Amino acid sequence: YVDLSAPGGWLYLTGGSLGIIVYRRTNEEFVAMDRHCTYQTAELCRVFVDESEVVARDTLCCGSAFLITDGSVVQGPAALSLQRYNTSFNGTILRIYN
Repeated sequence: YVDLSAPGGWLYLTGGSLGIIVYRRTNEEFVAMDRHCTYQTAELCRVFVDESEVVARDTLCCGSAFLITDGSVVQGPAALSLQRYNTSFNGTILRIYN
């Protein structure tokens, strides 16, 4: 998980509905959110982090974009943020849970 070794790093993990994006906000704080787009959820649209490495978007299915720093919508038609998971970090182990 070397991509999470410094603030600003991110990576994909399996789990959740369609995978999880984990973002390291600070040395002690992580954000984990589901990759399942919140617009027309039955379509099973999955977001991908774009070349900016700040925005996760799906241009083929739901047409929405979200900040990976907190999951908030930056481009609709989605109105709801990405589903966030709770995280805890003890300095060594990162725990992601509902």
